[in-house]
Amino acid sequence: MGSINQIAVGCGIATVRVSMAKPSWAVRAELPGAPDLFAERSILRSGSSSSRRRDLVFVVNPSGANGRTGKEWKKLLPYLRSRLGADCNICESLTSGPSQAIDITREAIREGADAVIVVGGDGTLHEVVNGFFWAGKRVTNYDKEATHSTALGLIPLGTGSDFARSFGWKNNPYEAIERIAKGQRSRIDVGVICGETDEPHYFVNVADIHLSAKAGYHASKYKKFGNLCYVIGALKGFIGHHNQDLKIKVNEGEWEVYPQVTALCIGNAKYFGGGMKITPNADPQNGKFEVVILQDFKWYDFLLKLHKLYNGTHLSVENVSSRSVHSIEVEEIAGSGSIYVQSDGEHLGFLPRKFYNHIEATDVIVLFKLLPNQRYIICRIHCSGENSTSKSISNKESQPENANVVLKVAWYASEFLGIATSFFNPPSKVEAPETAFELARDGSGAVDRAGVVKSIKDDFERSYFVTGNLTLDAYEEDCEFADPASSFKGLQRFKRNCTNFGSLLTKSNMKLLKWEDFEDKGIGHWRFSCILSFPWRPILSASGYTEYYFDKQSGKVFRHVEHWNVPKMVLLKQILKPSRRFWLKKTGSMILMYIFETYLDLRQHSALKLPTLPNTLEGVISQEKFEKSRAYHLERSHFHFVHELVRILTDSAILFFKVLPWFWKKSGHFVALVGLNEENEILHTLAFLAGVLIWLEITSLPFSFYSIFVIEARHGFNKRTIWLFFSDRLKGICLSVILVPPIVSAAILIIKKGGAYSVIYLWVLTFILSFVMMTIYPILIAPLFHKFTPLPEGQLREN
Repeated sequence: MGSINQIAVGCGIATVRVSMAKPSWAVRAELPGAPDLFAERSILRSGSSSSRRRDLVFVVNPSGANGRTGKEWKKLLPYLRSRLGADCNICESLTSGPSQAIDITREAIREGADAVIVVGGDGTLHEVVNGFFWAGKRVTNYDKEATHSTALGLIPLGTGSDFARSFGWKNNPYEAIERIAKGQRSRIDVGVICGETDEPHYFVNVADIHLSAKAGYHASKYKKFGNLCYVIGALKGFIGHHNQDLKIKVNEGEWEVYPQVTALCIGNAKYFGGGMKITPNADPQNGKFEVVILQDFKWYDFLLKLHKLYNGTHLSVENVSSRSVHSIEVEEIAGSGSIYVQSDGEHLGFLPRKFYNHIEATDVIVLFKLLPNQRYIICRIHCSGENSTSKSISNKESQPENANVVLKVAWYASEFLGIATSFFNPPSKVEAPETAFELARDGSGAVDRAGVVKSIKDDFERSYFVTGNLTLDAYEEDCEFADPASSFKGLQRFKRNCTNFGSLLTKSNMKLLKWEDFEDKGIGHWRFSCILSFPWRPILSASGYTEYYFDKQSGKVFRHVEHWNVPKMVLLKQILKPSRRFWLKKTGSMILMYIFETYLDLRQHSALKLPTLPNTLEGVISQEKFEKSRAYHLERSHFHFVHELVRILTDSAILFFKVLPWFWKKSGHFVALVGLNEENEILHTLAFLAGVLIWLEITSLPFSFYSIFVIEARHGFNKRTIWLFFSDRLKGICLSVILVPPIVSAAILIIKKGGAYSVIYLWVLTFILSFVMMTIYPILIAPLFHKFTPLPEGQLREN
């Protein structure tokens, strides 16, 4: 028998109350002059609990993120004290070694802390979560009369912070402090892992087995390199790796054999490994795990499918399976004892291990993000095999912000470009007296909702998106503005960005199509088009909608969220596609370039007409050879003038009459005609390239034939027959048919699916192609067109 392994969600709930003793775990005091917790006891017992100051313990890993956590914490502490100090006793505890956070947490819970808040990454979070338990049981407060349980908070400042990604949290400590200040609660699940003899381990994120766990183990040794540690860990993980056969039992059912397992991941949340969305359907509130199994993966599979692992689309890949479970047991058939196990990025050892349901009552709390229209709450981690009674966050709303680096870079680059452009090309000043007035208010001072809506509609009439001419009184000064690429706060910054964006346009049109009113927000559906002032004058056209969230007290807009109904690839194509006016300019520039190159060719042609042998060639070649060479090059020069003239006329006609877009459309029709899907970008592109190849062969054939069989034959250079000429061209076409489709298909897939890593993948593809071509060209390709014979014996070979 192999080793047995099981994993599951724990169950039960217990409550505790704060104790009155001064915490022994407080390494440093909170606010200077803050009341002693022992003195608070009399207040608490004599008065209502609502007047009690909360006791918050911050467990800080100062060495986290290569020392960045400690530095950020020192900067953050004054703000934290000023923000929370009025209502909370703030105690900090700095860890100095492994597992110290576990002991700090247990002592804090026993002494009755209201919350233990992690300042660091997933490793520190893992230790603190495990500090809520002891010997398989819930750690409890010494004070049995306590009416609430200890909370688990998180200020994500680690290397990966994968747990925070599942809730859309950034490594922004100030946002985390605001979540702490709100102080509401909800529930999520906790997983439990136990070995045959070891103490149980608890996790809130992802537990994994085999290659991913091995890579995580090695990555932990290179944390000083930041997120690069995961790349190093993966490379070292592949060394000596072998896929293993595993037996798996789900929900106490029958054993199933999974051959050649590369990695097995059990997700309570979605991310691990520095942003890899390994269990994309995991929901930490539904009482279940998502189990993802990768089978028979090779190193190149990870290279080619890495982008799918990061964006969570790998479940459709062959040899990847996923299922939702309450519990799972895993048995290693070979019994090698070399299968790595980890949870939340922490190495737990090797199989054999057990993963099973936790049966003791637990009740842990963690900071959590709410549904739309709510700001922040604190979430209760409920170790239960049943579905949580609290409202589950939908997948859509619990998704983290789009991590697409390219999109963010493009957004900030456009903002910077707008600022730079405004210095050299200030936008025209638009009179805006109507936007400066104050809106009507009711008796409480709140702005009238109808007035705000009317002002927004008027702003659309003034194309506020490109003029910055909007009703300022309709928005909060610190209003949040968001779009698919990024978000920021500040009304003046938004106004400035809109104005600067307008300076990048030569013409624009914005129209409000429809307005919808809801209880807490309004939605405006719009259509927008413009001509950018780039040299190629691209036309940008899109539709979408904007959500305006209204503050209940002031009535003003406190959140402005744009949604563009245009895929980013389509938007990119619009920006890169020149307008028809540009085609005229492009044709003109081509003609100018042709004139300049022709001028240089004429100078060379004049030099070829000189009949005398240059001094530098005297004694090197004879006058007879010089005359023959000069006659050959003069004829080639005449031929070149005719060839270039035909080429520039043909290219100009193609651009001016937009032959390429027409041919692209016709190639799609051809794909449909032969019974294939014309919407498939790869098939459409290959059909287009096939047509272009045929066109080039036809147009170049007369010139190639004349050059070889007339000019070179006249001067004694031609050694080819007509049969050899056409056979070589046929071989070239066959090579193109063999080599071009896979290369083009790979490039299209990389651009389409690669996301933020497209450039890296294209570089890898180019490197592989270069290496392959250098290897196969002299061996396979060149002999198809040339005959190679050894250099005969003689002085030339000897020298």
